[in-house]
Amino acid sequence: MLPTIPVNTTAFRVVIIFLAFILLVILAGYLRLEEPDLKKSEIIKIINSGLVIIGLMYSILTFESNQIKNRHDIRVRKCSATYNVIREWHMSPMMDYSKICKEFELKNEYQLLKNDIESFMQEFDNSINSEYRKSLICVLNYFESIAVAISEDLLDELFTKKYFRLIFLEFYDDYFFFIHERRKIKNDNEIWQEYTRLAYKWKTS
Repeated sequence: MLPTIPVNTTAFRVVIIFLAFILLVILAGYLRLEEPDLKKSEIIKIINSGLVIIGLMYSILTFESNQIKNRHDIRVRKCSATYNVIREWHMSPMMDYSKICKEFELKNEYQLLKNDIESFMQEFDNSINSEYRKSLICVLNYFESIAVAISEDLLDELFTKKYFRLIFLEFYDDYFFFIHERRKIKNDNEIWQEYTRLAYKWKTS
């Protein structure tokens, strides 16, 4: 749930400062009446000190209000970006890529992934399976971009996890051996690294 910002924050600050100023005027009047020997210059010094304190109070209240507003704005932007990511998954082309991957998983060739990874990689690179190859890589790249955005605090992780956890873990478990084999073939251990790191985190938490 998004944090709420008081509607009359500015009015509240004005009231506080106004009351502080009134108290300062009352104090000056009181000193003038009760301490007739007190020099006018001393009273002016007291008033000036009070005005400085009032100015500091106003600065502090304004700073706190701006901090609350900034946190709220950041939260709104992150949730909006997260919603767009979730919506994109349910639209073309990501929805089509996911469907193609699931259809391929019903074929006998997919079973090689668990039993014979080298044979599976040959099938994966076969031109006959070009649509599947493109779809799987696009899906994993999409997951990687989401994980990177979460790592950089551009997306809300809890919001994303709520809708993507099962999807992330399903592909993570199904294609764990493929990802590691892909890294070995490409000699690059950073391939889909953020995705696998995030999926493992969600799986063990």
